[in-house]
Amino acid sequence: MTVGVRDDALAAGGVPNGAGGQRTDSAARHLGWRQRNARWTKVSAMLEVRLSVGSMRCRHCVREVTGWLRDVAGVQTITADANTGTVVLGGTMTVADVLAVFAGSGYTARVVDAAPATAT
Repeated sequence: MTVGVRDDALAAGGVPNGAGGQRTDSAARHLGWRQRNARWTKVSAMLEVRLSVGSMRCRHCVREVTGWLRDVAGVQTITADANTGTVVLGGTMTVADVLAVFAGSGYTARVVDAAPATAT
C-alpha cells in the first residue's frame, strides 16, 4: 500500500490508506470500500429482494419459509409478513438461489422487486 493515495487512484480501483484524509475516505466509501479495524475491505453490493409467497398465511408457514431462506448463501436479513404473504430479503444472494428453495415445496414464490438495497 502506498502512502498518500489520491482520489484519482481510488477512481482507478486503488485501495485507500489511513493517511488519505476525509476526502479520500469519502471517495473510498462511495466506491464500496469500508474500513473495519483499521483495514479497508471491498464490500459487495447488498441486494434487496421482495417476494410474494403464495399460501404463506400463518406463523407456521412463516417459520418454515424463513427457515429455508436462512440457509441460502448470502442472505443476511429476512422480514416476512403472513398477513400479506410477502418476504423481504437483504444480502448478497442471487435471485436464482432464493427461488430454488421453493422448488418442490407447496409454496409458490414470485419476485415482486429486486434492486440494490438503499442505505439507511
